[in-house]
Amino acid sequence: MASRFLPRILLLLTLVATVPAQNVEVIHPRGMAGIARRIRILTPRMLARAKRHLELGYDQSLTVRVVEDQEAFDAALEAQGSAPRPPFVAAVAFPWRDLIILKAEAWQKGAPGSFEAIYQHELVHCVLGAAERKFNVALPVWIHEGIAEWVAEKPYYSDPAILEDAVGNDSLIPFVELVKSFPRQEGASRLAYAEAHSLIRSLADFGKGPALERRNIPILLRLLLRGERFEDALRLMTGLSLSDFELLWKGEVRRGGHARLRLLPEFLFSGLLIALALLAFGVQRSRRDRAMREMEEEEAREGQEPYPFWALPDEADDPDAPPPSGGFTSS
Repeated sequence: MASRFLPRILLLLTLVATVPAQNVEVIHPRGMAGIARRIRILTPRMLARAKRHLELGYDQSLTVRVVEDQEAFDAALEAQGSAPRPPFVAAVAFPWRDLIILKAEAWQKGAPGSFEAIYQHELVHCVLGAAERKFNVALPVWIHEGIAEWVAEKPYYSDPAILEDAVGNDSLIPFVELVKSFPRQEGASRLAYAEAHSLIRSLADFGKGPALERRNIPILLRLLLRGERFEDALRLMTGLSLSDFELLWKGEVRRGGHARLRLLPEFLFSGLLIALALLAFGVQRSRRDRAMREMEEEEAREGQEPYPFWALPDEADDPDAPPPSGGFTSS
């Protein structure tokens, strides 16, 4: 009887031995020990979710500071050299410092979103920040925010109703503007979050099969972290230009859903664009795979040992240094 369960026991022990413990320090006011325990319990599960979606690991020492209200929130931000945030902001991540500041008042008063959604969002910023340090590249803000919303099971900042209203009023933020500058005012910011999330979902859903099996977002991140421009990475993955993809995405949004782009040629607004989309669908996977092989060959020629993309180093070269662009701070 014991031999029947022995393989399972050995497998469980192996998993426990090979999964590293996450070092999380939670700083909190008196009376919030329960929140601290919750953070420590949730962190490994949320990091595992981020790894499944992004194929990026995170083994840095994380600090989570919990504050009670808006006044304490602004004071904690000021101590980090950051400007105050409007009341609708519930948390801020400082990825280059592996620090998250959470405002307990936000979820205690029943604000939109849950504690889990808020914390998962900010934790993804830290995961992306560790990858930025590794490759010495700063990802665009809209990529940070869109991916953080996409990984979260219940996105906190992006409200589908705001996106639908913007479609109805023809007031969507042009993609070119979203890429250049991510707005921080409450109304524009919520629309920007919704658009960034929607764009990342559309990219994740491009192609055949379940989104995580297609690996579109991990591959996009790999290209961007190697220094590719988003426009070039997009064309490599989909065969579409930035303007063509935006046109496809707007058709999706106007329809009110995220059906796969390849199934909606009726929403392409010219015969040329239809032909381009069909061609892109046929060749994008082979082009993408060829590019991945070329990158691996280039790494081998440069004397680098090929390694899984998610295997980040134990420590960044300079963990305290901000990203090349001067630093990313989530809102």
